[in-house]
Amino acid sequence: MAFVIGGMSAGAMAGLTFCLPAFYGFCAPALMMTAAAYFVLGEQTYLVMGGMVLLFGLTRCGSDLRTPSYFIVWRWHARQLTHS
Repeated sequence: MAFVIGGMSAGAMAGLTFCLPAFYGFCAPALMMTAAAYFVLGEQTYLVMGGMVLLFGLTRCGSDLRTPSYFIVWRWHARQLTHS
């Protein structure tokens, strides 16, 4: 389950980073609930897995804050090429 949700959130990064509220609206609840499910089980393996899900979520959010600026720069360059 964690790998499916992690893969879906990684895929959503490519499709939803132009609208960060939509990305966070999808990924934050999905990853938080997955991590909470692991933490509730309480065994060491599940606690580590829950921590890794949270770490994955934090890295996704950190990288997505920079991605929209890449799209803006790419768009600007594309516009300059078509108008020259």
